[in-house]
Amino acid sequence: MRKAMVIGAMALAATLGSPAFADEFSGFRIGVSLSQDTFESDVSYLGYFDDVDTTRAGYSVFGGWALNKYLAVEVAYKGGGQFNQILASDGFFPTSRMRVRQEMKAVEGSVIGSWWVTDKFSVFGRAGLYAWKGEIIFAEDIDTTIETDPIFVDNFDDDGFEPILGFGVQTQLDGALLRLEYLMAETDDFGDASTDPSMLDNKLNSLQLSIVWILH
Repeated sequence: MRKAMVIGAMALAATLGSPAFADEFSGFRIGVSLSQDTFESDVSYLGYFDDVDTTRAGYSVFGGWALNKYLAVEVAYKGGGQFNQILASDGFFPTSRMRVRQEMKAVEGSVIGSWWVTDKFSVFGRAGLYAWKGEIIFAEDIDTTIETDPIFVDNFDDDGFEPILGFGVQTQLDGALLRLEYLMAETDDFGDASTDPSMLDNKLNSLQLSIVWILH
């Protein structure tokens, strides 16, 4: 349902552009961004479990084309550091714990619609699709009472193709745009409640700062 809503929003946005609005914003654009990415999930593996809420530093590089100052399309490559979390066992393994390390990269395509409050300041919304690939690594600390290296347990690969939504504010600089934006995506479950491991109710949120250069 959510994917259908995003695709519908993209189609609607495409009908709103008009060459009559073409101005200095039209044409190709490139940009970079830095972000704080937050990953939330209900993780369970080998008797360890937790509601994961972990962050990483992220980045993206992107390019696109603007019909005018109100409507643009962009394609971005996204990466960043690792999401790290420690799973508990609720007393079943009192002196051990499970470390989880997750890496995620993605390509995102989206449509951006802007509403200019003044000549220099606007709010905007984004709707698009998010193609991601990740690796999840589990390592166990057998005895936390002594200093030992974690023991590698297993690793798993996962990928998906999800809708992504965002909103933010932007201001016009000399030949560029400065943006502050919040992005939201929900990734598919990995396994289910009866499998081991399982990662359920996965959410990825990002707060990012971007600069966009307008190419004439």
